[in-house]
Amino acid sequence: MTGEFLTYPTGVQQGYNRQLIQIDDGTEKGALFTLSCEYADTGRSNSVKWGKLDLNTVTIPDTKATFYDINIDEDVKEVANVWPKEGQVISGADQYFMIQPKRGHEIQQVLVNGKPVHLYTSWIKVPTVRENINIAIETTQVSDEARIINSKEDSQFYLVPPGYSTVDGREIFEWTLENNKHFCWVLEPDADTGAYRIKNMNTNMYLSVKGGSTAEGANIIQTKNLSDSSLWKLTEVEDGWFSIINYESGLAITRGQPGAFEKPTERFAVQKNYTGADNQLWGFDYVLENRQLHNVNIDTAIKNGTVMANHKTAASGETVFLSVEANKDYKLVENSLKVNGTPVSGNSFIMPDKEVTITADFVRLAVSGISIKTQPNQTVYEVNDQLNLAGLVLEVTYEDGSKSEVAEGFDVSQVDISTVGEKTITVTYQDKTATFTVNVKKAEQPPVATLDSITISGPTKTEYEIGDKLDLTGLAVIAHYSDGSYQEVTDYEVSGFDSTAAGKKTITVRYVEDGITELAQFELTVKAKDISSSGSDLNDPSDSNPNASSESNTNSNKPQTGDSFPLAAGIGVGFIALGCLGALITLRKRGRVG
Repeated sequence: MTGEFLTYPTGVQQGYNRQLIQIDDGTEKGALFTLSCEYADTGRSNSVKWGKLDLNTVTIPDTKATFYDINIDEDVKEVANVWPKEGQVISGADQYFMIQPKRGHEIQQVLVNGKPVHLYTSWIKVPTVRENINIAIETTQVSDEARIINSKEDSQFYLVPPGYSTVDGREIFEWTLENNKHFCWVLEPDADTGAYRIKNMNTNMYLSVKGGSTAEGANIIQTKNLSDSSLWKLTEVEDGWFSIINYESGLAITRGQPGAFEKPTERFAVQKNYTGADNQLWGFDYVLENRQLHNVNIDTAIKNGTVMANHKTAASGETVFLSVEANKDYKLVENSLKVNGTPVSGNSFIMPDKEVTITADFVRLAVSGISIKTQPNQTVYEVNDQLNLAGLVLEVTYEDGSKSEVAEGFDVSQVDISTVGEKTITVTYQDKTATFTVNVKKAEQPPVATLDSITISGPTKTEYEIGDKLDLTGLAVIAHYSDGSYQEVTDYEVSGFDSTAAGKKTITVRYVEDGITELAQFELTVKAKDISSSGSDLNDPSDSNPNASSESNTNSNKPQTGDSFPLAAGIGVGFIALGCLGALITLRKRGRVG
């Protein structure tokens, strides 16, 4: 193999990072190379390089090179991972080691051949190696309170300041877990608010909202500022998964979208309205995996109020906050809020090293007085009306000085609405009374509807011949009244019909009710009778004397000039008599349509 740098996809065999090797490059001895890897011994692809060693352009033969051993104390292997963990280093070379503590441990100091060296986050440098390397590490156990915060939506990602930043105000993002203090957080309870401050163990800064913003989408940061923006309400919504709600903004820590801030693949935490989605739920596992969690139980027999704990499980020594809410008109009995029978002081307790059950008693508040807050909607009645209490609201004052409005559950005294006058009604609620008055007045008589007008329709027959009788079939007379009601009437009078002469006839309908008279009119037509169509010849005397022979009567009965026409006169008299019979018709019938 030749070339100044050669890259291999398979990684570096453990123990050979930065080690001297000899590669046949066509020379007698071959050239010497160092094997280097960007991530020591991780076996990551495309990270391996062969670096040629050259002194004054003369290749160093391996026979003249001096090598030193790498030795890692066995105790170190119990508390940390070191790469490389074995192998050799050529004399005069710089040797780098990556060192990460195992979970639950914190590196205090790294010793090389008994002397302390600087730890750069997770690696050390041993410069100009001239002797065997012996590495020892001094560690301590991580705090019992140290936690790591990961997302339920993707549990392999944890909240941490980017690049191990210690800058005040730096935004918080997600990264895969590394075993160092940058990923560790502790909860500091605030008894006054029932909230927590969440402190990073490396920076000693607290989770907060950028600029103290209350807007959706604002970044989550680390800061030394102990404002209300750095207080958080924690509630275990599901087993092991918590909502983190900002005390000031009321918004929840939420996973941001990739690329929304800084690099395209990075997710930075923001605050948003809480919906309970998985991207708003977070784990708070202890770094020490041997911390035992115990159940926090709420007594199911509690009634007339509710008690909630912000933890479903908790470890010994942990602060658990309680929220207590009495039902309306009830209060918590003093000293009845207990954990395993021991009264709770304030709104929290310290979790013992065992399971707990929380109990509480609620009793009805004693009422010190009541008053009428809102009068009922109806306060004026007519005799014999029914009492209507809709809208009546009481203001109730309790023994502790608090007040509430009550719109039901009270008693009212009997009231006599059968007589006119002002009536006092007494309201009783929990042995306290208040009064209000109503007025009862005489029932008002509805106004009497009077005849206003009449209208007519019909009749069916509108054309007559001289002498015809009046036919009112189809005629309808409707009486209209002052209250808007109406009815058909039949006790009306009809006048104005005269069939003795042809022409237009105006017929008047007259209706009288309670002394009020109303008229309406319609027109009929009387035509002259068509004699030619009757089948009789008035000039033929045989028609009036059917017993006479047609021959003898032909001449003797013919009218002469100046003679009267008795047949025609008789017919006219008959028509006049018929017309008089139809001149006045009276019918009787009543009924009202409202």
